[in-house]
Amino acid sequence: MFSTGNNNMSTPQWFFDKLNEVFHFTLDPCADAINKKCSLYYTEKENGLTKNWGGQTVFCNPPYSRKTKTKAGQEDFIYKCMTEWKENNVTSVMLIPARTDTKAQHNYIFPNAKYICFIEGRLKFNEQESAAPFPSELVIFTNENFDAKIKRLTDLGYWIKLK
Repeated sequence: MFSTGNNNMSTPQWFFDKLNEVFHFTLDPCADAINKKCSLYYTEKENGLTKNWGGQTVFCNPPYSRKTKTKAGQEDFIYKCMTEWKENNVTSVMLIPARTDTKAQHNYIFPNAKYICFIEGRLKFNEQESAAPFPSELVIFTNENFDAKIKRLTDLGYWIKLK
């Protein structure tokens, strides 16, 4: 279930609900009819990477695989969230594996994200009994100040303000 090629890692509902209390999400750009977290969502076929996200507050649990010739990968969505923040003032909250050694982490996340949170413990995706074999992090690209509101989320893990 947790191979690097699995692109259907449904966010635990309790986890999303807790984040949604703070961020009030309006768009899930990496979803399908079963695992969508917002009423506005894009499927793989609709390709959220090609859409303008202006005016939305985004929850993005992207594909965890690498890009192939025919499918977008995690780095594509990290770049898209960063670009939408820079160009359209979009707040994006990403749930991704905590891979601090990657080029995406060093080229896109560390220099541009406002907040990151290293999740305590391992999440259970797709309502599975066993936890993921990798740690997770939240990455937030935003111009807004969520300092006070993030204090309500400290039980999720260790928060770092980068900007």
